[in-house]
Amino acid sequence: MLPSLRFKTNGFPIRNHKQTYSRLYSTHHRLKRSSLFVPVKKDVPADTVIPSHTLMIQYGLLSKSSAGIYTLLPFALRSTQKIINIIDREMESIGGQKVAMPTLVSSNLWKESGRWDSAGEELIKLKDRKGSQFCLGPTHEEVVTDIVRNNVNSFRQFPLKIYQIGNKFRDEIRPRFGLMRAREFIMKDMYSFDRTKEDSYASYQLVKEAYNRIFSSMKTPFSIADADSGKIGGDKSQEFHIISDHGEDLILACECSKYISNVEKAIGKIDSPHLEELTRLASNWKSVKDVREGLKSFGDDIVSESFVIQKGEDEFGAIALVRKGRSANAFKIKSLEGADDFYESDLSKWETDNFSIYLDESLGVSKGESNNSSSLNLLFDSLEQKKFGRVQIGDFRMAKAGDSCPSLNQCDCKHGSKLSERRGIEVGHIFYLGKKYSEPLKAKFTSQSGSRDAIEMGCYGIGVTRLLASVIEANHDQYGFRWPAAIAPYQILVIPISKEKDVEEGQSKAEKLYDLLDQGGFKGEVVLEDRYSESPGFRMNDARALGFPVVIVIGKSFSEKGEYEVQLRNRNEKVQVDAGNIIPFLKNYIDSI
Repeated sequence: MLPSLRFKTNGFPIRNHKQTYSRLYSTHHRLKRSSLFVPVKKDVPADTVIPSHTLMIQYGLLSKSSAGIYTLLPFALRSTQKIINIIDREMESIGGQKVAMPTLVSSNLWKESGRWDSAGEELIKLKDRKGSQFCLGPTHEEVVTDIVRNNVNSFRQFPLKIYQIGNKFRDEIRPRFGLMRAREFIMKDMYSFDRTKEDSYASYQLVKEAYNRIFSSMKTPFSIADADSGKIGGDKSQEFHIISDHGEDLILACECSKYISNVEKAIGKIDSPHLEELTRLASNWKSVKDVREGLKSFGDDIVSESFVIQKGEDEFGAIALVRKGRSANAFKIKSLEGADDFYESDLSKWETDNFSIYLDESLGVSKGESNNSSSLNLLFDSLEQKKFGRVQIGDFRMAKAGDSCPSLNQCDCKHGSKLSERRGIEVGHIFYLGKKYSEPLKAKFTSQSGSRDAIEMGCYGIGVTRLLASVIEANHDQYGFRWPAAIAPYQILVIPISKEKDVEEGQSKAEKLYDLLDQGGFKGEVVLEDRYSESPGFRMNDARALGFPVVIVIGKSFSEKGEYEVQLRNRNEKVQVDAGNIIPFLKNYIDSI
């Protein structure tokens, strides 16, 4: 007679193999850790230089396809879908209606708006077999305006808010930092359409409040900063930043947080020297060369920087004069001129005409005097007589930490109302567009008075996959992920700890708890750690690295006292919880993180 076979599962012998086999292949599905596709790597590539990128590659959330292009693996996709669900809920709460616009966009629309040539090399362009030109849409202002102009005619159809969530493309010159600066990414973009500027501002405010709720649900510090509108356009915009030391954006903020701005837009008050000598020299300026020669006698007390400003198909030269130790801010000049873009230049093409001079207002304020601009006005008058393209006094410098807050009279700071620096990752941007797209695309409606008026627009973006990476960047430690519960891939892991002879009993207890949690409000959020061949330490370390917000250990304390050991990842602490109180305890804790 043949000896009886002893089946094994996960390294342990099964004595009642029929019963265990039946349990392992039961039609009652419980999500098990052994079945999750989480390809953990011992070594990570050298190009993963920031923590979020490193963690997502090392712990199997991302798989790199090529430079700046990634596959979202199951854990990352679950978190991404949770972010999308939060966005959908908030967009629908303010009247947003979801659509799916094409990724492949005809060049005709972009040429109609004037952006085909001004968008730059980041716009990915291609041709079909017939030679027709297309782009892979990085934004969809043209497409959505075309939809509205062909389908909306009456004032009765406003307000209208349309949004989508989908893949976008940008030909980044140096894709880096994983999902932070990728060539393909997931984005939410909403577009508002209104009858009047006042109605459009109201829509802008509604979306801003919804964004506040979205980012607040991430339980991660964020800020809202005034911002330059960039290539999207419009005269009002604000950015939402996740606060992080690895952020690419520099934000200046007053200590009381009543004033926060991206450095490109920031205003800071400073003192500066008199300008009598500069005024005398300026009376002889006739060309770019004269300006440069005249400034040499000042050494580095007065700084000049030159740019080419692009506005539609036109270009003109710009020279900005700022005080010692400061940098010119071409973003402010671009905004003042309503231009599309700029680049640095020595202005060799504009040696004697078609260039403008921008005098930073701080040049006219003497140290110790609050508002003495007489010297600056004399300089302005002297330059005006030369009939340059334009002479302008204004704020044309980069603000920096230590400047006085521009909201000085509204602040109650304890540190003299000075600006301080912080780093942020831009995850959202909202714009009031006005008629920038509706006028060139002829998107008009019949008003209540019968006139045909251009539609007032706004647009509002959230980088969904960038938000995922940013939250990880702001919520990790030396052990791994620390997920906010709202977007954790899974919220709870159950680990039974048993001796070899008690494996089946431990497994049974774990399955009962799994079912209790599944039916008690955590359906789809629980994973059963079933890798019994691995040591308890290995399994707990794995759980900590993957960032399960809650790990419930069924061990000795449960057998002796009826208590679970509950490990709280975001607090890095352990608590004992009575079995009868486990559901309310978990609900309270999950809501808090």
